[in-house]
This record gives sequence, C-alpha cells and structure tokens, in this order.
Amino acid sequence: MNWIHPIRKPGKFFRIVTLFVLFLAGTSASHSQRIQAQSLAQQTQIEAQQRQTESLRDALTVEGIMQHLHALQAIADENGNNRAAGTEGYQASVEYLVAALEAANYQVTLQPFTFDGYMELAPPLLSVQNASDAPIQESEYATLEYSGSGEVMAAIQAVDIMDPSGTTPNSSNSACELNDFATFQRGNVALIQRGTCPFAQKVSHAIESGAAAVLIFNEGQPGRTDLFPATLGEPIESGVPVLATSYALGLTPIQKIIA
Repeated sequence: MNWIHPIRKPGKFFRIVTLFVLFLAGTSASHSQRIQAQSLAQQTQIEAQQRQTESLRDALTVEGIMQHLHALQAIADENGNNRAAGTEGYQASVEYLVAALEAANYQVTLQPFTFDGYMELAPPLLSVQNASDAPIQESEYATLEYSGSGEVMAAIQAVDIMDPSGTTPNSSNSACELNDFATFQRGNVALIQRGTCPFAQKVSHAIESGAAAVLIFNEGQPGRTDLFPATLGEPIESGVPVLATSYALGLTPIQKIIA
C-alpha cells in the first residue's frame, strides 16, 4: 500500500512574500496597547498567508474538483464499485492521483506500507437440514468482518440464549462468559445471541470451547430483529467461520433443537 507525499516544485504561480514585523514596545506600554499590537500582528500574518496562497486558492474550482470526483467514480465503476485498499480499484486510483499531481508540477513519492485488512472473496452459504422446507434467504445472513473461512457441517448447539428475548436491548449475555459453554460439545456449531458483550468476546469463548463455526443472531427487540452488520475488530487466528443472522433465522434451528 502507498501513501502519496507530494512536494511542490517551483512554479510561476507561486511567489514568496517576506514580511518583517517589528514590535516596538516600551516598558511603559499599557496592557491594552500590547493587545492591540498582538491583534495587528495576527492580522498582518493572516494577510501575508492569504497573499501566499492566493494563486492556489484561485486555481481550486468546483468544476475542477468535480472533474476529479467523476474520474475516481469511473475508476470505481470499472472495478466492481470498489476502490478499497488492496484492490485493483485502489491501485488505479493511486496511478490517477500520481498522474494528476505530476501534471500540476508536483514531485510525487510513493511509500509502501503494510496493514491488516479483510476482504470477502465469496459470499457465504448457510443451510440447516430439517429446519424448514423453505430455502434460507441470502438476505438473512452475512459474514462477520474478520471471520475465518472454511466448510463446516456439524450439529448446531445453542449457548445460553434468551427465548423469548428480553424487553430491552442487551438483555441477553449469551456467550459473554466462558462457563456459558460448560455443556458445549466440541466440534459443534455455536449458536449465540447478540447482546451485552463484544462479538469478539463471544467468538473467542466459542473457539476456546471447541466450536467449529459460530452463528450470531440478532437479539430480538424492536429494531434488533433484522440481519445486522458486525465485525470482530481484528483477524482471528483459528480460521473459524462466523456468520451473523436475523433473529427469525436464529430461532429456526433453536426450535428444531427444542423439538
């Protein structure tokens, strides 16, 4: 990945204004006179800065800004609506910005750096055998950011869920404590309810308890029933897949387990 550090070359549109401000203050100057002198000095400095940047400010126009925005949008359109770091759209954006800066007489330096990133390479596929005759809608589940990947076929086991849900958000503390997994069978898929503690904490306890995969369903109160976006905050080393689901979808396997 690259940071762009433009350095302005000398050009005809810029001029250097040297300003010398001499403060003459006697020991008998009053407090109000000193304040007036400071105010005058500040105003003089502002005016000098305005003169120094006048050419640059005149060169910035709405039309010019929109031209660059349209160009960057075109790059996104050509790259799957994506210019995120690490993608081809990002690289094309860097090349465009370098060319634009060099055309404006800047000397551009690219500094590579590394970072931890996450990109979903394929959409998840979730099926629950004997849970329903109707297929599961893809809009009902999604991968958590920084989830692991893999194919898992195992029994689903609920972990300290609250059904029906509490009356207020964060009533459920499903999987917030390691002892919630006291009876959990290693190798099963952990079914966890949203609420109280961070997703990463819930997933960490599930992994430590031997879960092959994790499903986190919404908690169930008004406003907390649909599929929700979620992140683990950072990559997990185990590679365990983690999916978020709607409240209704999370209850489907629970009902079959209870039955």
